[in-house]
Amino acid sequence: GGMFGYLDQYDYSVITMQNNLNSGAVSVFGGNSGGIIGYFYQQDNAQANFIENVNQAAISDDDYVGGIIGYLDTYGGTIELHQNVNEGAVTALGDYSGGILGQYHSYTSESIQTHATQNVNRGIVLANNYAGGFAGSLEIHATNNLPNEFNLEDNFNAADVGVNGVYAGGLIGFSF
Repeated sequence: GGMFGYLDQYDYSVITMQNNLNSGAVSVFGGNSGGIIGYFYQQDNAQANFIENVNQAAISDDDYVGGIIGYLDTYGGTIELHQNVNEGAVTALGDYSGGILGQYHSYTSESIQTHATQNVNRGIVLANNYAGGFAGSLEIHATNNLPNEFNLEDNFNAADVGVNGVYAGGLIGFSF
């Protein structure tokens, strides 16, 4: 990633990343690349805030490529994605590319609430499969009667999204 390749969060902690700028290209082969974070992992009622971060550079990798975060993986906590902007091209030579998130994966071992508001993508998004102006894929699993909420509100894509195979969307390529 432009700031972090891998970022881990556990045990009721709070992370806030705000007003960060990446203007250098990120080109990796092996998966999980983002303009700000390549792979983010959250667990145990933690809180993460990604606010007003900007990527201006091209991001490319095999799989899981995002303008802001390549792969966001949560097993419990709260995530705020607010007013982040991607202006660079996002290219997955394989699968899962998104203007903001390449792949979002949530599986409830604890309650999960994710709020994505007013994020903007202005960079072209390309993948073999699963490409979206906001996210290539949203994978949301709720177990043990625990809530797993994902709220998408007032997000905007202003760029082309293309795939060689299947599942392209202006905001979300694929969701299950």
